[in-house]
Amino acid sequence: MVATGKGAQEGILIKNADVLQNFTHLSHLLFDKTGTLTTGQMQVQKVIPFDVTKEEILELGAALEEQANHPIAQAIVNKARELDLHWSQLNNVKTRAGLGVSGQLQNNKVLAGNLKFVQREGIEINEAVKRAFKNLMDQALTVVFVASNERIIGLIGIADQLKAHSKEVVDYFKEQQIRVGVVSGDNQLTTQKIAQKIGVNLIHAEVNPAKKAKLIKDYQEHGFKVGMVGDGINDAVALTQADVGMAMGQGTDVAMEAADVVLMGTDLRNLTKAHKLATITLRIMKQNFFWAFGYNVIMIPAAAGLLKLLTGITLHPAAAALAMAFSSVSVVSNSLRLKRVHL
Repeated sequence: MVATGKGAQEGILIKNADVLQNFTHLSHLLFDKTGTLTTGQMQVQKVIPFDVTKEEILELGAALEEQANHPIAQAIVNKARELDLHWSQLNNVKTRAGLGVSGQLQNNKVLAGNLKFVQREGIEINEAVKRAFKNLMDQALTVVFVASNERIIGLIGIADQLKAHSKEVVDYFKEQQIRVGVVSGDNQLTTQKIAQKIGVNLIHAEVNPAKKAKLIKDYQEHGFKVGMVGDGINDAVALTQADVGMAMGQGTDVAMEAADVVLMGTDLRNLTKAHKLATITLRIMKQNFFWAFGYNVIMIPAAAGLLKLLTGITLHPAAAALAMAFSSVSVVSNSLRLKRVHL
């Protein structure tokens, strides 16, 4: 009770007391990239058109992405609005989790998404598109393909920034002998570049929501205890699967509902505070067991007559009752120390 109250004061909402114990036993901690390790405030950096204008690319991208609740989608829509562009309403719009969005514009099938989505839809990628794609990737940009009528008509390069203190938080968990990894639906190169900046070499890129959960399950089947930190709808299943699921407070309602711990705000250092709180709480719990049992293990046999047999001294049975009271006072007093702990 004291620990969860202390957590709430620090902006750490703990839904289940078991989490405090599980958190201290983690072997792996996996981070979602976009919106968790990074700010999620993504911005369009480059637009590369093929036989159309940049404005047409952004208009079609915004028409597809305006219903999607994802930082990449929001970046495209914001850029289109910034340029005061206007776009048509599409029909039959479908969001493919971890891939992109498709829809119908008049008689044309249109889509916006990642490389895997384009390949799955059987759309040809010519040499000009490949060169442009490689150029954007070399700049560590997240690339969105925009296609119409089975043809790539443009690429949108989007950039995100690491959150402050990301490396500091990663270093803390590495010091705790917890292996840190990055799991993202983004492409391999972009994910790798972000991971390298914070000193992480365990990378799982181009992973859709279902595969995130399966990845965690695979780790668990090999005997590992896995924590997951995320913020979006795409992370909800993985947060549920993890031994400890942690959601960022600025994330989606679905992610926060699925998580065991909600870290209010955007400061990743709340994650290290949560781990420190769990570690200190477990230590105090062990101390409490010592005090609770210690008094009684000594005083009950003594009050029952063992002391008289050994020393000839008679101890009144009320002493055992007094020891019980002292053990309770010790446990409560020791637990209340948590309120004064600096995390």
